[in-house]
Amino acid sequence: MKIHLNHEEPPEQDNWPFGFDPKVDSVNPSFTGTVAGILLIFGVVVILISFVIYAFGRDDGRYANSPLKSWFLGLHDKHGTTCCDVADGERVADVDWQSFKRSDGTVGYQVYLLGKWHDVPDDAVIDEPNRAGPAIVWPVYQNDGNGHNVGVAYIRCFIAGAMG
Repeated sequence: MKIHLNHEEPPEQDNWPFGFDPKVDSVNPSFTGTVAGILLIFGVVVILISFVIYAFGRDDGRYANSPLKSWFLGLHDKHGTTCCDVADGERVADVDWQSFKRSDGTVGYQVYLLGKWHDVPDDAVIDEPNRAGPAIVWPVYQNDGNGHNVGVAYIRCFIAGAMG
């Protein structure tokens, strides 16, 4: 076996691994155009598509035939952003939400999540009648990186239940 220094030409070989040709690729190494490069790019694209699909919701088809599906998809906050686009809604038991009257006469809401009461921003309150029944909140959680919710970043939407 002969060791080649940088100034020497590599031996002639027609079947370099992954299509790498040292005469062409040693100056600007690149896997594009090779089998390995194509597989690498394909793998990255598949992973990115998976993240995008996960980020835009996890509708697994359970509610495809629900008469309330179009109603849920049409719910939006006071800025016009659809509630279901950003977070999953959670039913809230009657003991875990409350309304209160402010000193200026307006009504506010609070929701009990992760062991703490959170004020619902006025622009997150949905003012139409709740066709589903119980109160529903769309929280966006802070995550510790290990899949555990450690806090509420903000409340995206809230619709009062029959109690309200």
